[in-house]
Amino acid sequence: MSDLKNKSKEMDPEAAFTMPIHYVIAAVYVVLTVTAFSLNTLVIWAFVKDRTLRTRSNSLILSIAVGDWLHAVLAYPLGVVKNASQSWRLSGGACTWYAFITSFLSFGIMLHYATFSIERAITINFSEALFCIERKLGLIIAGLWLFALLWSSFPLFGWSAYVPEGAGVCCSIRWQSSDPLDITFVACIFLFFFFGPVVTMVIAYYSVYNNMKKMTLNAHGLWGENAAPTMEVIQAEGKIGRMAFMMSTCFLFAWTPYAVVSLYAIINQPEDITPLVATLPALFAKTAPCYNPVIYFLSYKKFRESLKRTLRRQGNTSAVSRL
Repeated sequence: MSDLKNKSKEMDPEAAFTMPIHYVIAAVYVVLTVTAFSLNTLVIWAFVKDRTLRTRSNSLILSIAVGDWLHAVLAYPLGVVKNASQSWRLSGGACTWYAFITSFLSFGIMLHYATFSIERAITINFSEALFCIERKLGLIIAGLWLFALLWSSFPLFGWSAYVPEGAGVCCSIRWQSSDPLDITFVACIFLFFFFGPVVTMVIAYYSVYNNMKKMTLNAHGLWGENAAPTMEVIQAEGKIGRMAFMMSTCFLFAWTPYAVVSLYAIINQPEDITPLVATLPALFAKTAPCYNPVIYFLSYKKFRESLKRTLRRQGNTSAVSRL
């Protein structure tokens, strides 16, 4: 039994999957590329066409949609080509580009979710400070992307590296390593771009939930039957808060298995992680850009109506009927 385990460790990860499996993975990448590109294009298109959507508070949503769209345009096609081709290997510059752009976009989007939760908490709990926050939201978004760019650039300059992961179906940070530099970098990434944002979101949304309950009770207690107008405002803010919470939850749903496997590699022997165990969470994380447009459409009535109007203006009656 130990001999088999040793042989599996010595086997080239690239040879762990047969070509039919690589074809299946290529097909998954095709579905992810088409879905993420088409759905997020609709979101961006709606924002471009409808000025009423382009509020400062919605700029976080637009920034996330652009990040998800760039995943589909700049990274996922490489996954299709690599797994569909028997001769082309995702290595060298192509591997580095794929890993860098996916890391940069994923880091930035994760920070956006944490910022979105803070913005919702401030809106509900400290409405008098909202105007000041909204005025600076553009600078905050730029700061989030710059911070993500900084940390995604470190492997390019020697702190860890971008290498093929799992069975070589894609590339990422060198987390399957016992080198202290790699371990410290992965630990920092886990702290700044997973654990920290998760704690921030839990605290922010918990405060939103508690204050929504208090505001609802106070409105009924003060105005009784005349509380309807106030309740409409509270409920509108609550719906946006629930949408932000759903977006964050879906992103964590996609990325948590990958984060757990990476953390396991830090704590235990990374060599014990098989190519299959390393590949599946990485591939599942790639579904994250597909969720948000569906959440916008189902949870955000203003966006839903705006998209219908935009499609109607373009004379796309068939699309309107399907909606």
